[in-house]
Amino acid sequence: MLNNSDLQTILFSSTLGWNPGDEIILMGIEALLQELGCLYHKKIFDRNPRHLKHSTDWLNSSYDEFDYIVFSGTPGWWQEIPRISDYSNSRNFLRHTLRSCHLRLSDRSNDPLLNCLLSTGKRCSAIGVGSSKLPEPGPKIRRVLQNNTDFFSVRDFQTRNAFLEFAPVLLPCPAFFSSQRNKPKQELDKIGITLQALNSNHILISKQKMTPILESINKLASTFSNIEFICHAEKDISFVKEHFSSYPVHYADCGEDLLAIYDQFDFVASTRLHGCVAAMSLGIPTFQLFHGLRLNTLEQFPVLNKSGGEDLLSVIKTTDICAASRTVLEEKRVAKSRYLNCLRERFLDQFDTAL
Repeated sequence: MLNNSDLQTILFSSTLGWNPGDEIILMGIEALLQELGCLYHKKIFDRNPRHLKHSTDWLNSSYDEFDYIVFSGTPGWWQEIPRISDYSNSRNFLRHTLRSCHLRLSDRSNDPLLNCLLSTGKRCSAIGVGSSKLPEPGPKIRRVLQNNTDFFSVRDFQTRNAFLEFAPVLLPCPAFFSSQRNKPKQELDKIGITLQALNSNHILISKQKMTPILESINKLASTFSNIEFICHAEKDISFVKEHFSSYPVHYADCGEDLLAIYDQFDFVASTRLHGCVAAMSLGIPTFQLFHGLRLNTLEQFPVLNKSGGEDLLSVIKTTDICAASRTVLEEKRVAKSRYLNCLRERFLDQFDTAL
């Protein structure tokens, strides 16, 4: 029998108390690893911008405190701070230098992990990673994928296409597995709406694009009274109250609490990627309120409006909640089986298991 002191330590790249979507992704990944019987100690490299300097300082002095790195679904995981030597002889030197200067700190928050992998030779996996904008793979991430990576799965088509040379596996966002729920919703009682503030969290919803979304919600509210709002960020609360002041508003800044909020509803409409995925992990029929580059991730999910042309009120009126919920849960089961098979082949042999 293995002693706890013999287990490897995984350092997961995620955020705490900042973006609950990141935490829901990590919950999904850990649910997969648990089902595989994977044994490990857990540490977090916290990419919360308020904590990033502390995280980086700890990382740079604590290489011996972990054995393995997992980029757990993080967007912008490929962003890096270029080294002058990488571009000094390149005709693109000026363009890359200027681009680096304009990157926000949060956009390159995984760069210290890339440096760690390249300097120590440690191993890693990128599980369900994605892109908020079209990726431009730089030298560091290319070296990491070539020399340090055991398992590489992506959650959207733009990331897969940018990294085809490294044979990424296209699989649904791991947040799909964050809930263990497998009992379908039975009927329509409460409707949840996730509505985010304009131009926030890498999803650029302009006032012009938000107008038809607000109109569709108002149209829904004229027929259904059992509507409540779900917020992933504090600034979303102000936005919701500005437009729908008489409706209940729920907020959580941690993944587990947010998932519990979603579980109160029987139908969800969401502008947020992880609002949709959190709801579907619970078997909730889900309507995608906004379509954009980051939301392309949902092309692999059973959302009720992949094309973006459907009317929210009409969809709710014609949806058999129980049948739709069963469909979502069945697709979750199939997707989980695919994910587990891939992890068994390319990830699991790095760790001890209880199976």
